[in-house]
Amino acid sequence: MTLGALCEAAIEQSDNTAANLLLDAVGGPASLTYFARKLGDQITRLDRKEPDLNSAIAGDERDTTTPGAMCLDMQRLLVASVLSESSRRQLEDSLLRNKMGQLMIRAGVPKTWSVGDKSGRCANGATNDIAIIRPPDRAPILLAIYSVGSTAPANNREMAIAEVAKIVAELFASADENSAKATPDFQTASHLFDYDAKTPLDIHEKIIEEFDGGSLRDITYTSPKGGPVAAYLVVPKGKGPFAAILFGHWGNGTRAEFIPEAKLYARAGAVSLMPDYPWDRPQPWHKTADHTDKPELDREIEIQAVLDLRRGIDLLLARPDVDAKRLAYIGHSYGAQWGSILSAVDKRMKTSVLMAGVAESADIFLRGNDPGIVDFRNSRPPGQLERYVQVIGDIDAIHFVGHSAPIPLLLQFANFEQYFDKVSMEHYAAAASDPKKVLYYDTGHDLNDPQALKDRYDWLSEHIELRRLPILPSSPPKVQAP
Repeated sequence: MTLGALCEAAIEQSDNTAANLLLDAVGGPASLTYFARKLGDQITRLDRKEPDLNSAIAGDERDTTTPGAMCLDMQRLLVASVLSESSRRQLEDSLLRNKMGQLMIRAGVPKTWSVGDKSGRCANGATNDIAIIRPPDRAPILLAIYSVGSTAPANNREMAIAEVAKIVAELFASADENSAKATPDFQTASHLFDYDAKTPLDIHEKIIEEFDGGSLRDITYTSPKGGPVAAYLVVPKGKGPFAAILFGHWGNGTRAEFIPEAKLYARAGAVSLMPDYPWDRPQPWHKTADHTDKPELDREIEIQAVLDLRRGIDLLLARPDVDAKRLAYIGHSYGAQWGSILSAVDKRMKTSVLMAGVAESADIFLRGNDPGIVDFRNSRPPGQLERYVQVIGDIDAIHFVGHSAPIPLLLQFANFEQYFDKVSMEHYAAAASDPKKVLYYDTGHDLNDPQALKDRYDWLSEHIELRRLPILPSSPPKVQAP
């Protein structure tokens, strides 16, 4: 039998002989324990093979794990990018086909929910089931239920696991329902970004650098929320009319992030505006983001960031050297979230490029596995981050990106994204309205693959008629159908 066939037999038929052959193939129980450590699981251990590992003696730490450790392992193997996409699909397909645990987790969740599970039973009344559960229209749920020491009949132990699964499913369904009630509808949410476009822009600019394709300028204009917006403006040589590009930088960046790209576009015939967000501006305008204890404050600051970008559109379109029909937006990370909102509430763009965007804030703050995020999450008081993402979640990209039409979207994602997982990317891409194009690159959150730049350039050349310039590619992007 092939290794794939052995995996299927071990999962779908609970074939212990197949499981032992797989263990032999990977180097035995110690190798499996080592693999668990590489996944970040410091608890799970395997010391013996079938059937000896089934003793389940109280106090014996051999061949043990915990439900939390198993959920971590499932997250790494089924959701994160430890395995290739084809291997993740093969593993989940086997779990979906498994019929050995029909009376446990599968029996406790709604029939419309997809369940892939692996159950087990051994000595001392030990009964367990682990599963990846996919309700409609939400991220997957990973569930592990273990019971040991019960003297009840086997079917009663299975029914108890089904009852626990039912409670978990009801809790998730109730949370989703409450979230849906708490989240404003699109028409209501869109009014959060209304502003008075007739107020003076009060523009102040000065040239700080001349280059072969144009000039880099330091510029300020008035925010709809008050105070000046600091930005860079790149203007091509000549009289125009030019295309125009508005940029939104990533959360840990500044207006300087896109200067090299803006200079490239100047040579191709585009004016570029790169504003700072409210939390990046010099004193006395500085405001700090990530007030996890004051989510309403962060929500207002983020709304201001979008309003400042809308005001940036006003600035660009007021320029006599700009062709109002050739305006594009490029946003990275937070900038992609703002771009989802802009594309939904402001139809003046000809196209939008959304780089490394996250579907929901919770995908980072509650579900992200980056060590810095994990440490940050662990340092917060219980319940603080949950309330934070509930409040700022009103303006998550997922609520807006589906309303972008008719604006064409280019969505760019990283295969080695460190802040959120592939499920979030796929959720985002699937929710985005057509027309759209979705590309993946073998890089991290910064999307520094030259091919990503080339693809943006080619996309903009098509949609806002930039002049074609030679851009060196690296490797072809990976395209995933929505």
